[in-house]
Amino acid sequence: MLINKVRETIRTDLEAPAEHRRLGTGWLSGVAGLIGGVAGLLFVICLRYPAWLTIPQVREYYNLPLFRLGLHFLLIGSFVLAVISLILRTNKALGFTAIAVVLVATILGGSRVHADGQTTTSVFFGLDWFVLNVIFTGLLFIPIERLCAPRRCF
Repeated sequence: MLINKVRETIRTDLEAPAEHRRLGTGWLSGVAGLIGGVAGLLFVICLRYPAWLTIPQVREYYNLPLFRLGLHFLLIGSFVLAVISLILRTNKALGFTAIAVVLVATILGGSRVHADGQTTTSVFFGLDWFVLNVIFTGLLFIPIERLCAPRRCF
């Protein structure tokens, strides 16, 4: 019951009216912190179980210091954005949820996580590829949709 109430609160805050989502209300930083926190958590889970959740072609890149540094900054940036959302927003659901997700990712090992078990299998899910696809597709199409609203372009 509590999980349903939390889920409904987050959904209501994500679907807030336009006047509650404008710049300076903390909505944008809360959403960005939540997206970054979820992406960071999924990457930490991928690094923890690389044999099952990562594609073999890119597994060698996950131990590079630059990737680990990027993940570390992603988690720190998500935490900072969540704190900004907590400061600016009257409804604290996005900020607290983003902080909780970042803390779970940190507890699981953060950017220093080590793989459990074997690192090679013939069966894998490709969660890392999915996360990257969602992020880059969003970065590509969200601005296009904002610039080309249905009433303006077509």
